[in-house]
Amino acid sequence: MKRLFLLLAMLFLLSPNYAVPSKTYTRAQVDSIVAVEVKQQLDQAVAVEVQKQLADKNAETELLVEKSSQDKLGTYITEQNDQLTKQNTFVTIILALFGLIIPLWINRQYEKRLGTIITYNEKRIDDNLSLYKDKLNEIAKQNEEKISKDIETKTSDLNTRTSTLNENIKKHDETIKKSLEQQEKLKTEIEGMRAQVEKLAEEAEKSKEEALKAEQAAKASELFSKAYNEKDVDKKIELYTEVLKIDSEDTDAYNNRGLAYYKKAEYDKALADYNQAIRINPTHAKAYLNRGVIYDDRGEYDKALADYDQAIRIEPDADAYNNRGNTYAHKGEYDKALADYNQAIRIKHDYAEAYYNRGIVYTNIGEYIDAIEDMKRAIKWKASYENSKLGIQIVQNLMDIQNLVKVSNYERAQKLAMEAMEIAKKTNDKDWVKIMNLKIKEIEGCQK
Repeated sequence: MKRLFLLLAMLFLLSPNYAVPSKTYTRAQVDSIVAVEVKQQLDQAVAVEVQKQLADKNAETELLVEKSSQDKLGTYITEQNDQLTKQNTFVTIILALFGLIIPLWINRQYEKRLGTIITYNEKRIDDNLSLYKDKLNEIAKQNEEKISKDIETKTSDLNTRTSTLNENIKKHDETIKKSLEQQEKLKTEIEGMRAQVEKLAEEAEKSKEEALKAEQAAKASELFSKAYNEKDVDKKIELYTEVLKIDSEDTDAYNNRGLAYYKKAEYDKALADYNQAIRINPTHAKAYLNRGVIYDDRGEYDKALADYDQAIRIEPDADAYNNRGNTYAHKGEYDKALADYNQAIRIKHDYAEAYYNRGIVYTNIGEYIDAIEDMKRAIKWKASYENSKLGIQIVQNLMDIQNLVKVSNYERAQKLAMEAMEIAKKTNDKDWVKIMNLKIKEIEGCQK
């Protein structure tokens, strides 16, 4: 048996299946392969040995069968079976020990061989590495020289290109600089042109507005001129209204339309126009002057005097003094009235109305000669002044009435007074009518 197992181990070690594989395996792969091969070979050896022993035992059994009786044969078989069982047990133990020892021994041998292979491979690798290193050094040296030359060539080429590029950049920078300067110059010119265009546009718009205003002003002026020269009062009012539609701030149009309303005896409308003129232009002297006339006609003398005073402060002309003189005369303040008429005449020596009004005041205070002289002066400076002619007739009658009253000829005096009243009514001047009413009452009082 011992020789059998030694023979099996040697066969295993010498088996070509245990040769070092040309292919490189890991330790785990090698152990697995060896274990499988050992098991297969052990199984084959045991099977052969068992078969051999069984053949021997069978031969012996056949011999014993022939020699022994049937009872001995049973006993013998039993003993042989026990012996065979012990031998199998022993074989099993031996196989188990070989299953442990042989793999360990195989592993030791494998490790030695593997170490040898590794050492051999390491030496080959080192030799190859040394060889490769030398070749690499040689190649590196060759490449280094080539690279050095290439670097020099490329550096020279790069320097040339860099120089050219720098020159191109410099030229480009100069071109850009000039372009920027031209752009700035062009921008400045464009801004200047834009400013000029905007200015021209503004001037054009302004001119357009001025032209429109001028056109409207011309149209308004034409209408104003027509209105001023128009004899028909209603047509005059209509024309001034058209002027105000074009220019609602035309204070002269309001003032003149107010005069037209005054002639139609539409005093409220006249007053409204004068007020509007004064609201728009608080320094419109004529509007104060004409509004004073309405206040005077209404008997609102203080308001009339206030307006005349304002007119005189703004524009101290003859009309303001003349009209204020009228208001003072209506209040019976004849000295103040005469002073204003005198001032009006000093300002304008040919002021027929002032002479006429002063003649009426002289008539009121009984200065009939001076009254007639003023009426004549009024006619001198205004030949068409019919009221002055009629005024002379009234004054002459008053002079005759005065003489008749002195001789107590009241009947004749009354008759002349009534004739003078008819003349006063022709003047449409309430002052003459007032004078004659007072004279008639005076005569009536004398008759009583």
